[in-house]
Amino acid sequence: LLNYEDKSVAAISNLFGAYLLSGRQVLRFDGRSNAVVSSIEIGREGTSFTLVNGPSSSERIYVASGPDNVVTAIDLTADSVVATVQVGSNPAALATSADQRFVYVANQGSNTVSVIDVATNAVTATIPVGMAPSVVVASPDGKRLVVANRDGNSVSVINAVTNTHQTTIALDGSPSALAFSPDGNRLYAAIYYADQPRSRIAVINPATTALITTIPDIEFRVNGISVTPDGQKIYASTNGKAVFGTLNLISAASNTVISTFSIDGNRGISNIIQSNLPPALATLENPQAESFQSGIGLVSGWSCQGSDISIIFDDNPTGPTAGRAPYGSPRADTLATCGGLSADNGFGLLVNFNNLGPGRHKAQLFVNGIARNPPFEFTVTVPAGEFLTGAIKEVQVKDFPTPGRNATLIWQESQQNFAIKSVTP
Repeated sequence: LLNYEDKSVAAISNLFGAYLLSGRQVLRFDGRSNAVVSSIEIGREGTSFTLVNGPSSSERIYVASGPDNVVTAIDLTADSVVATVQVGSNPAALATSADQRFVYVANQGSNTVSVIDVATNAVTATIPVGMAPSVVVASPDGKRLVVANRDGNSVSVINAVTNTHQTTIALDGSPSALAFSPDGNRLYAAIYYADQPRSRIAVINPATTALITTIPDIEFRVNGISVTPDGQKIYASTNGKAVFGTLNLISAASNTVISTFSIDGNRGISNIIQSNLPPALATLENPQAESFQSGIGLVSGWSCQGSDISIIFDDNPTGPTAGRAPYGSPRADTLATCGGLSADNGFGLLVNFNNLGPGRHKAQLFVNGIARNPPFEFTVTVPAGEFLTGAIKEVQVKDFPTPGRNATLIWQESQQNFAIKSVTP
């Protein structure tokens, strides 16, 4: 959360802590030691920034400096400035493309968006938009860029593939915040009415630009919107006239405010940034996508963060095979990926796949209540009901595991599956 009146401090969270923008410096805050461990001099006042993490570069932060009309690129591996990019007048907001290849800069003074190629740190396109662009967001699929035109009472939609202006969505007030749903099917645009003073959030279909509905009556100006990774909840932050701001929790299903929290501070909240666990840092390894399952098997994987690990099958949290997986088994192979936090990050849950029934099914991993990675689809074959009893069988499989060798399989009732009994020669 950023302080509204003193905007000298801003933050971007990653798994292990945060980067803080404070005046002419970017500070690295270590979440494990709860201390600032290094600082990087920008050489000019920073106003906003965005994080980029590959594939065409090392992890970088791009900092906009409004008074100087530049964006500074900082290599976070070397903690040093690697480029200074001239952009339009008064750059006010930044966004990173979904594929991490481009940084988009909303230039409030020149009514344009600059496109920076991360590989070359060069501006490859300048796109005209509406009056005083103050917020810019990129769609999850990388196809669209949406810009809030503060003084134009409109939102510009840009084709991010061709870097051309696609259309303008007229609003009945000043847009103050934007966010996409994780699937990209909804655009949330906060509209501020200064004479009231209240806000509403327009829910827009970005493909058709049609208004789906409106979330009404949020007191004061909405300065930031964040959508949870499962798309079910929306957080909208505001600043007030007194010494507080509010954080509004909104249901995406009903499009209504379900809770409001007061936040003490100097004139409230300027923005909201949600710290999420990146999908690559939690993996469901079994069952694998497009695999075949039957009988009793292990659902397993690893997660850098825990310890509430759940696996849901077929979107049914109360189904016969859904449940919480024990967490904390040794996984030394993931230690480097998890930044040295812990090697005890494996999980496993024993399930009877026969209970799902024959046919196609899907498994979804949840970490601390948040869905991680797309669900995996697999196929279940049920030999004879939930648990086959009394069956005895041995079969030989030729040329397995290698040509010229034969494996003998034996039915294991306790596992409801076949196991390898022997391999000859």
